[in-house]
Amino acid sequence: MHSIVVLCIASFFSVTAAAVTTTSTYHYSAPVVSDWHGYSDVELPGLPRLNVAGAPLLPVHTVTLVAPVGKIPATAHLDRGEREVLDLSSPLRPGSHVHPLSAELEGPIPLPQPDPAIYGAGAAYPQAEPQLQVQYLAGHRVVFLNLYPVRYLPAEQALEVATELTLSVTWQDEVEPVALPRRNADLQRLRALVDNPDDLLEVSEQPGDASADYLIVTNRALADASVDHSFQDLLAAHSARGLSGAIVLTEDIAAAYQGKNLAEKIRAFLTHAYRTLGTRMVLLGGDADDKQLMVVPAVGFIAEAEGYTDKTIPADLYYGCLDGDFDFNKNGILGEPTDGPDGKEVDLLCELAVGRAPIDSAAELDQFVRKTLLYLESGAELTYRAKVLMVGEYLWTSNKIGKIWGGDHMDQLVGGSDAFGIITTGIPLGATFQKLYEKNNTFTTPALLQAIREGAHYINHLGHSSLGMNMKLTNSSITGLGNEQRPFLGYTQGCYAGAFDNKSHYGSVSSTDAILENLVSSPTGAFAYLGNSRYGWGDDHSLKGPSHLYHRQFWHGRFGKGLTRLGELNHFSKEQNLGLLAGTAMRWVYYQLTLFGDPALPLHGPVAAE
Repeated sequence: MHSIVVLCIASFFSVTAAAVTTTSTYHYSAPVVSDWHGYSDVELPGLPRLNVAGAPLLPVHTVTLVAPVGKIPATAHLDRGEREVLDLSSPLRPGSHVHPLSAELEGPIPLPQPDPAIYGAGAAYPQAEPQLQVQYLAGHRVVFLNLYPVRYLPAEQALEVATELTLSVTWQDEVEPVALPRRNADLQRLRALVDNPDDLLEVSEQPGDASADYLIVTNRALADASVDHSFQDLLAAHSARGLSGAIVLTEDIAAAYQGKNLAEKIRAFLTHAYRTLGTRMVLLGGDADDKQLMVVPAVGFIAEAEGYTDKTIPADLYYGCLDGDFDFNKNGILGEPTDGPDGKEVDLLCELAVGRAPIDSAAELDQFVRKTLLYLESGAELTYRAKVLMVGEYLWTSNKIGKIWGGDHMDQLVGGSDAFGIITTGIPLGATFQKLYEKNNTFTTPALLQAIREGAHYINHLGHSSLGMNMKLTNSSITGLGNEQRPFLGYTQGCYAGAFDNKSHYGSVSSTDAILENLVSSPTGAFAYLGNSRYGWGDDHSLKGPSHLYHRQFWHGRFGKGLTRLGELNHFSKEQNLGLLAGTAMRWVYYQLTLFGDPALPLHGPVAAE
């Protein structure tokens, strides 16, 4: 499968001595229109659709450009060329509402209703020129713009269709250089991200006196713990595989770096490490659930969706995205969309791949490292590597579509999918899949326990969760899993299962760790788990819920793009959704999706030949 969007022309021409303009032309195929429960539904194969509840559901093409060195974007202009008006037999389908996956929705959910402010207007939607969203990555400015080949004309109940769009971006001289230095080691990642990779230039670099690709940030008690499997052992295992690294103590960071709290000081140190040591990956070696035992603090971000607001979403990307401070207006609320550099979008492209070892005792340290090393050193000898477990629960019921099942979502991860215009490669069909789905009555707790005990390499889950429950397992049931020598990688879309500040959806703070923390720090369970520190989100009328879009891109990064390390896979899944960030609840998931595991750990394929 491949995208139908083709970059046909890309050229630079000088406008003034201080500015240049880049021009790119894109061609698109004709849209496909169908009926969807009394609405007209439009698709362009290969393009996703931006879901904003009540707004016209339209295909969107996200253009990603690296700025010429020394330039900043000034203006963007879109020439829509010749356009065709396509009459519709019914109003255009509006975006669906999304809901927390733990929500207990009563009765069948009605179809989404059009926003009268849009559908009652006379102007085309969307109206404005493409908006320039500037991000920063590894010393480069990266610009994101959303283009709409199809616009909705609500007054005429028609579509305005352009088969060719020409985008012109004018760049002016920068007033101040990008804060972080450019590094040649980041060019491969940037080339894969942007549409104009030929504009990336190598820089002249002087070798430093020291280097550390990988850092473990922890406190003295955990670093010096007398255990069979220590952070020193983990560091040595990575070093034997060519990864330079070091263990850095939070006590030393607190004494040497500026900041109003430990989190700011750790981030200041990591920025220094990125600048001077070439650091690319960081394992936060400690829990964040109690101020007396806090090793690496949780930093709370704000997100809003569907009437929900949370100002305390634990977001470890704070430690990986190093431009700005996430609080430009200094109101103490981090992560507002205008809290980035110069009062614009916050930094969402992370220089550092971050994972967390949610441990606060020597026993938990021992088991976390033991399982990580067991997996790291197993390679082709992993006897259960072909086994993939898919777990799907009942979510809710639509009054037109019927029941929405987690299992139907999970099927999009098998082999791959082009659902909703998003083309993703899934887990190879050569794997051995076991599907435990409530839809077909195969998901029971005994069946899940037996599958884990026998060995499952990956476990994918969509269903209801809470602080102390995931896949209907509770904290008390973890010790009986019986897979001490067969730990798995878990990925869940469920709510609060990864709330590493121990806050429940009721607002109370528990003395017990979140279940994903226990699954990676206990003798049984997982060697790593990806999950949400707050609500997971699902769509009430389709299989395109916000959390699911990130889940699909995680596996696409592994098997479609060939990325292997867990930290880079988590970040890839987020970066691929940046163009959809304006969609309902997409920012919420971007902030909260957390890797509980070693970011440097390579993920084996399910079959030896992969």
